[in-house]
Amino acid sequence: MEKMNTGQPPIKNHRWARLLYGALIMVAVGYVYSWSIFATPFEEEFGWDAPTLSLNFSVLMFSFCFGGLLGAQLTERFSARLALLCAAAMTAAGFFGALLVTANSPWLLYLTFSLFSGLAAGQCYTVVMAALIPWFQDHIGLASGILLMAYSCATMLHGVAAAVLFARFGWRTTFVTYALVITTVLLAGMLLVRKPRPGELQEKSFGEGAAEAAGLKPAREQGVSQKPEAMQGQQRQREPRPAVPTRELELTRERKPVASARDFSTTQMLKTPLFYVYALWMLLVSSMGLALTGHINQLALSLGAAVALAVGFVSLYSVSNALGRVVMGVVFDRFGVFVAMLADALLVTAGAVLTLLSVHLSSIGLLAAAVILYSVGMSATPVCGSGSMAVFFGPTHYGTNLAVLNLTLVPAGFIGPSLMAFSMIGTGSYADAMTLMSLLGLVSVALVVIFWLLSQRFSRT
Repeated sequence: MEKMNTGQPPIKNHRWARLLYGALIMVAVGYVYSWSIFATPFEEEFGWDAPTLSLNFSVLMFSFCFGGLLGAQLTERFSARLALLCAAAMTAAGFFGALLVTANSPWLLYLTFSLFSGLAAGQCYTVVMAALIPWFQDHIGLASGILLMAYSCATMLHGVAAAVLFARFGWRTTFVTYALVITTVLLAGMLLVRKPRPGELQEKSFGEGAAEAAGLKPAREQGVSQKPEAMQGQQRQREPRPAVPTRELELTRERKPVASARDFSTTQMLKTPLFYVYALWMLLVSSMGLALTGHINQLALSLGAAVALAVGFVSLYSVSNALGRVVMGVVFDRFGVFVAMLADALLVTAGAVLTLLSVHLSSIGLLAAAVILYSVGMSATPVCGSGSMAVFFGPTHYGTNLAVLNLTLVPAGFIGPSLMAFSMIGTGSYADAMTLMSLLGLVSVALVVIFWLLSQRFSRT
């Protein structure tokens, strides 16, 4: 419940209900990173090899990233509701279209499930973030953390649900079930997921809390009505206040955010050195994170862990990463973007160093500590990304700016896992890859310092 400083009754905006439903949408569309489970029935029924299935995941990831851009544009130009409607249609097309796949047509899976479902998932991710984060001007980090925790948990939930459904009903019935459930969730979301309207929020500029914690000075909201020039210098007379304000008077008293000096279009954002330094930092830490994410199981097995224990390491990473997103969201709100970025870089670097030591010493205990540090550090990366776009580049083009930033996940998804794979193929050990990851971690710490220096100049422009 928010209260305006206009003498008007409090306005119920149900922002926490909107946030919780947004978290449900994030869970529903978080099947992208569960592809290894979804791939199993195609491998068993059609005999497709690893490269064929791997290409499907690559298409899925590309579609997810560019779906984010599509969702942002639909939200900015039209509405979040239209974007969710399109995402629901794409989801149905992706899952139902996959039912036509045969052993000789893996390309059809690429064009249906990977393309349309990937676009839908990326679209929903950006739409939910772009529409709901503006409701939480005072808690950007916490709101981002809750949504991103839901998305992180989705990987584990979908993995379990899909495996059970595949075993009991087969992949075709499972795909139909997924299409119906996810489409229903998205269509129902059209009732709650939208951007705030004027007058529904407190008088606080977008990202002000985190900006103040970071030592920046965001522009304040200003009133809509301005005194005409003819009245300047004249004695102002108090207008009689009607007993019952009319709707027109209520509208004139609402305070709306106006474009500030830090409200950048995507084109303007791409012209700032600050964005590129941040994007490079995000590329490095994301590459480090995805390197370990895709090889935790194999890494544990290479150290002599039992199969069940190796699977447990994957669960440990998922749980720590999910909970860390909320914790890092609070850190972002309380201490600002730079502290959150520095904590991210230091934790991931420490995790990489401990992983390297665990490889050299064949220590399962060190690997467990490394996984926790790594996962908690990585949990801050998406939180910092969503919050930084708000603090530094403003609300008007927030969705598109965030989607452009998230394109760094495309090369990161190739760089990190590839370095791990090449290290194992070339030397039979992950030591070389983790040595490089440790060095990249030190570079990421240096980039935080450079980003802080640039931001000081940026805040004065």
